[in-house]
Amino acid sequence: MDEAELRLQLGKRVKHFRRLSRLTQAQLAEKADLSVNYISEIKNGLASPTLKTLLRLAQELNVEIDELFKFKQFGNE
Repeated sequence: MDEAELRLQLGKRVKHFRRLSRLTQAQLAEKADLSVNYISEIKNGLASPTLKTLLRLAQELNVEIDELFKFKQFGNE
């Protein structure tokens, strides 16, 4: 899996957990102290978030950070 595909899969996971948490992109952005645009870029695989950002997202989504990287267990949405 190349870097672009990794970013896309990560974005799908963030989107999945955001929806499970019943948060809009704007709500997640506010809780994680990020811009809505940056959340959108992550979702679309256009951003490479830092570890600090991933930790914030996982915390606000109420998941362990490793859940964001369990790509094989997650189907295409």
